[in-house]
Amino acid sequence: MDHQTQQRLFDPFFSTKSMGRGLGMSAILGIVQAHKGAIFVDSTVARGTTIRVLFPAGEMPSIGEQRSTAAETFPGRPGEKRATVGTILLVDDEDMVRNVCAQILRRLGWQVIAAASGPEAIKLYQQSFSGITCAILDQSMPQMDGMTVFRALRAINPGAKVILSSGYSNDQGAVQRLTSEGLAGFIQKPYTVEGLRQQLASILQRAG
Repeated sequence: MDHQTQQRLFDPFFSTKSMGRGLGMSAILGIVQAHKGAIFVDSTVARGTTIRVLFPAGEMPSIGEQRSTAAETFPGRPGEKRATVGTILLVDDEDMVRNVCAQILRRLGWQVIAAASGPEAIKLYQQSFSGITCAILDQSMPQMDGMTVFRALRAINPGAKVILSSGYSNDQGAVQRLTSEGLAGFIQKPYTVEGLRQQLASILQRAG
């Protein structure tokens, strides 16, 4: 990569591909920083690129400590420990973004059903909506945008809990319109562990 490309490598929506949206590297940077890590890029035109990701050293917790942490991830009523068992329908047309978000959710204790398009998400929801705790929908998708998918899910299940996600600031108008229709939350891309945890914790608390 040339110097100009390296300077913008982690900028949201910067891409060297005509069909790219540039959220993949931005999402990765957000996750690495959330874990107190750092990314170093060494690149020379026509020679290649080396990317190093460094994280602070730590000790592996015992099985008992892991279970205790999982039980406390999403607090319920004061003084009550609440298990993180639940299923998320995750909808995003970008493979990188979808995979990264799915990994974060699984680390937080959730099972994940992933869909790459609106029609696929609706089909999956029809098949198993009773077992889905919440859906996370990308607002900007080809074929069918997040607003359309949201309304389809609510038609199937009027009590459907849905979080809309977007990396575009101009999608705030859609958020306001859908909030009046029962949208449960909104999360800005790129995803972070803490951002997802807080949104899901808020939904669980309201449900409890």
